[in-house]
Amino acid sequence: MNWDIFTQKHFPLSLTILALILILGLGAVLYFPMVNNYYFADELDPIVASQVLKRQMDNGEADLSKLFRSDFIDARDRYNTHYRPVGYLFSFLVYRIFGVEPKFLNLLIVLGHLTTVVLVFFILRRLLDNHLWAFCAALIFAVEGVTSDAIFYIGAGQLYMPEIIPHYICLIAFVYWIHNRKTVLLIISWISALLAIFANEFSWPLIPLVWAISYFYGGERTWKLPFKPRFYPYYLAFTAYIISGYKCITSRPEMMESTGWGILARIFSARHIKRVLDEIDQVFHKIPLAGDILRTLPQYILGISVIAVIVFILVYTAVKIKDKRYRFLLLWLVFTLMVLLPVPIAARYLYHSAVPFWAAALFIGWYFLERLKTAFPKWNIKIIGAILYTILLLIHISMNYQREHLWSRVGDFYLSRIYNVESALGGLAGTKKIYYLISPGVPERAYDAETFSLTQHLRVYLDDPYIQYELIHSQDFLDTLKLSANEILLSFDGSNFQPLKFKPDIR
Repeated sequence: MNWDIFTQKHFPLSLTILALILILGLGAVLYFPMVNNYYFADELDPIVASQVLKRQMDNGEADLSKLFRSDFIDARDRYNTHYRPVGYLFSFLVYRIFGVEPKFLNLLIVLGHLTTVVLVFFILRRLLDNHLWAFCAALIFAVEGVTSDAIFYIGAGQLYMPEIIPHYICLIAFVYWIHNRKTVLLIISWISALLAIFANEFSWPLIPLVWAISYFYGGERTWKLPFKPRFYPYYLAFTAYIISGYKCITSRPEMMESTGWGILARIFSARHIKRVLDEIDQVFHKIPLAGDILRTLPQYILGISVIAVIVFILVYTAVKIKDKRYRFLLLWLVFTLMVLLPVPIAARYLYHSAVPFWAAALFIGWYFLERLKTAFPKWNIKIIGAILYTILLLIHISMNYQREHLWSRVGDFYLSRIYNVESALGGLAGTKKIYYLISPGVPERAYDAETFSLTQHLRVYLDDPYIQYELIHSQDFLDTLKLSANEILLSFDGSNFQPLKFKPDIR
């Protein structure tokens, strides 16, 4: 076997197996420690909704069809702006089989990510026609530290993983169909697209992606391409999603803002633009060592500079690099970014964008290294490229490790809150109710979010979705309050919760 992989366009089977072992091994080392992490603040709504549905099904009050209704998740009406029945089915089945213990859900999320990495590796092998580049892109996608919150953030994982795997099965089946035209692959792609869109609305780029694959790799460069019969099942899948979720989508004003002119108004609003710039700042502030220096820059300067540099590089290289593979990757990146325009940007939403981004980055890096070779003929650009890639990989491994440590500490923090009050609450009879006594001076946003979060955590931890709560702000209400056997009084000072045996004077 030729071990000089820099000279090999295609890997033999033994080297392909070795590449997969390296990708999966490194990914497992980085992500399996998160299996022991506990839930974060706002990850619990699908679990609580699953608890309620299970009890309703046990009592004959509901069936699985509720997953397809807008009232499945109704915690403070927070999730009714989405319609994700397959994603909710995943959450329900995990709860029904494994209960509320987060270890099993964490394990499924990690295995889902590693499965996705393997799919990405084989997709890129076909699209790039270069196994080394596919390996490098898949490896850094497996460990990169920017979008890793999609895995560490359990709430994101349980809602996005049911979409991510069928999303990439749809793509890999279509890519391989382009090469061998086996009908079974096309059928697999259609079914996967249906599952993906009903799992998460972020799957709509699949339609322009299968167009682009046909255009660049199928040789069908005609304006009639979207009207080919093989695309009809994709259209039907997305139409079925819109019709099925119409009531859910149109019943919420904030969801209607994500249609038509509402999207444009939201995209170009100053608030949305500032949020995007802030998110870019936060991404670069996570870089080890350099993060402290970058925090000293004026607000928005880093975000504006990064966007300007990225736009310039993409436009410049799109003109200079005439390779169809690179231009396809740029379109893939644009499609995955466009779906994020109307929503508040968060690093975990960039999970899909990371695949074409890193694959395109290899093209850009190699392009500039070749320009460097022209200027300095004696330089070995392969060695330089390998060194730069290794440095980049180590930076992301370090970022990833830091993120896992941070999420672990966050989970421990919420567990400590639960331990502080669960013994007092667990001894109550009947339908439990919590009265939260809010200390003077605590901001409304803080006590509203934190009291709801603790209530959700207790509902999950005690496996009791019917725990009720109420906020107390006034001394008059406190003076007249008489606790029954199923009620408890907790104080909240802005950071900590404590059970109270006696009513304090908050005047």
